[in-house]
Amino acid sequence: QQVFLVIYTLEEEKCGLTYSDIAKSLSISEHLAASYVTSMIEKGVPILKRYINSKPYLRLDPVFKTLQAKENILQLSLQEFGF
Repeated sequence: QQVFLVIYTLEEEKCGLTYSDIAKSLSISEHLAASYVTSMIEKGVPILKRYINSKPYLRLDPVFKTLQAKENILQLSLQEFGF
């Protein structure tokens, strides 16, 4: 949930997040951040990856992000995580 919220809240500030950005925000390793993102994608969370100079930049599908904001599909509370 925390990885999702980092992507959800910070992606617009940076026009896409790297695994390093996520790792720094949560004080975890890049490898662990990548594993969490992979797990979320496997569970159907529509995270889009685009590669620039062989480095993945992540963001949420804009349609999904709008639905999440309106309907809280994943039942997450930003307050729970200090956002």
